[in-house]
Amino acid sequence: MEIQDLSITLDVDVDFRPALGMGDFDPLSTFQFHLEVKTEASDEEVNRVKQLTDERCPAVWAMKNPVPHHVSVTTMA
Repeated sequence: MEIQDLSITLDVDVDFRPALGMGDFDPLSTFQFHLEVKTEASDEEVNRVKQLTDERCPAVWAMKNPVPHHVSVTTMA
């Protein structure tokens, strides 16, 4: 399948109130990925590639699995 053009956007709302101790809210809304693809492939082929991509996407994997992280803090002079 050849892709002539591809555009991906992500919509997500972030609520910083919980991090600031201002209430118990979900800090993130649903991740909404929007893809626009220019191709001569059929809808069936595009949907097959989308399914494979969903299974292999590192961002989707990270949302389903704990990811080790480290936060460091330094003071500014």
